[in-house]
Amino acid sequence: MKPISILFVQLSGVTYSEMEGQLLDKEESFDTAYNKEGKSLPLGVLYLSACLEEKFKTNVNQSIVDYVEELDELDSYRSVDDFIEGIAVKGVSSDPDIIAISLMFTTSYKFFKQLVKIYRTLWPNATFIVGGVYATVVAEYILQKNEIDYVFRGESEVALMEFMDSFMGDGGQSIQGVYSKKDIGTGFCDICQLPDLNELPYPNWGLINFPVYVKANKTLKRYGDDEVKITEMMGSRGCPYKCTFCAGSVSMNHRKFRKRSVENILGEATELYKRYGVTSFIFMDDMQFINEKRFLEFEEAFKSMDIQNFDFQNQGFHCNTTTLKMIDSVSETVSSILFALDSASQYVQNEIILKKIKLERAKELVSYSRSKGLITRVNVIFGFPNETKEMMREGADYMRTLQADWFIILTAIPFVGSELFNQFAEMGAVNHNDEDLWENSAYCERFFDTDTCTADELKNFTYKLNLDLNFINNYNLKVGNYARAISLFEERLQAYPNHTFGLIALHKAYEGLGDVDQCNNIKSRLYRTISESESARQMHEVHRDLLVGTEFYDLPAM
Repeated sequence: MKPISILFVQLSGVTYSEMEGQLLDKEESFDTAYNKEGKSLPLGVLYLSACLEEKFKTNVNQSIVDYVEELDELDSYRSVDDFIEGIAVKGVSSDPDIIAISLMFTTSYKFFKQLVKIYRTLWPNATFIVGGVYATVVAEYILQKNEIDYVFRGESEVALMEFMDSFMGDGGQSIQGVYSKKDIGTGFCDICQLPDLNELPYPNWGLINFPVYVKANKTLKRYGDDEVKITEMMGSRGCPYKCTFCAGSVSMNHRKFRKRSVENILGEATELYKRYGVTSFIFMDDMQFINEKRFLEFEEAFKSMDIQNFDFQNQGFHCNTTTLKMIDSVSETVSSILFALDSASQYVQNEIILKKIKLERAKELVSYSRSKGLITRVNVIFGFPNETKEMMREGADYMRTLQADWFIILTAIPFVGSELFNQFAEMGAVNHNDEDLWENSAYCERFFDTDTCTADELKNFTYKLNLDLNFINNYNLKVGNYARAISLFEERLQAYPNHTFGLIALHKAYEGLGDVDQCNNIKSRLYRTISESESARQMHEVHRDLLVGTEFYDLPAM
């Protein structure tokens, strides 16, 4: 029998509109530091590929069109549609029988929609299937609006194996969590059968250009660490908590938490080190370290590995489950820690987002982490439904009491499938099938107003707070830890070289050290940046009130 060919498609996190802007040469149309260079491993696709390889071996031929890797080539195309088609034609040598698209994020929908139209003209006889977090929550809409044959809701390893068995046989499909156009109007409630994580093969890293991914800049990788090889891993799936802003666990696995054994994780890390020289790992779990016992078991196992310069990060430690003993242990292994606070208002914690972190406990954990030498980061989100400006100011005041090295300040974006989205919809702020909203659903900016805060007010509040707490009044500047401050500012400036406040803060740090030469060099660089970059000038003009009393409040006329 002729082997079945399946083509996986990995979509970029950069939106269709951002790509259009880039091709029109708009200044800084998207953040090249992360979006163009930052490549997150497509773990879901690689797990699916590994399962196919293990079960079907040579009976299934696999290939991938990877728009994450190919994003660097965007500028060589006339339009985004040309980019979509050109990369596909370049990467596919023969007609695929099945095209499997990973649709993980709201922001990818417009690109996905155009891609399906183009691919249908290239390969009209192929069977199109789609899965991923976002595909799961809008499965019915996708089938109604696009020429897609099947949508897989939830974790798809088991379902895809059954689908392939059927595809090779009579072609009839009746699989839990797999829907087609004939199912429109039936409710779309089921998800695919959940796999046993310890029985899954390790991801098929050979499907992609893996060395490109491990050398790339990533969200939790320090800029400038060019020699560090870093990759994402998954130690568990699901989360028992019910935070209103999360759509992933609710849709993909109905919050059923399952974990891989420490031995299984250790085996994968060892394989990655031996094969590719990976020494740093980012765990993408919702709740990898759910309790002290599991965490310490994991830590001891990893410390036993013979990996030079070993390091790991995760999506953020939950303040209600993190203990001082855990921080003691992690401080012996890694250089930094991230606390997923999500709101700095106790009322918002308890009554709006339902995460219910005890903020006094969070303050203790942050202070203790710094005392152990860890670079301590905290993420905070503003703009939740019914969160008033007074609550936001209360949160900002609390943040000023934290001894954090850095704050990741985000905007509450309603992801379809989350309780947060439903709340905004009930308020009349958003519509369920607003494709423009999906295209603009990024963590940095919101495009709709609420009764408590307009979009512009929220944007100005969060941006000014970022400049205030992370730069001008960074905790390290306040306590005279200038060397650490310089390291943090330089890291940001490598990512965003035209950052006016980054340069001013860097000047302030060198001034604290009494380094006159460096201060003069930075001042010259700042004035040059202001003269050459419109965005740098605007940043100064809009937020110069933060510089009252400093020599940078008024800059030379350009």
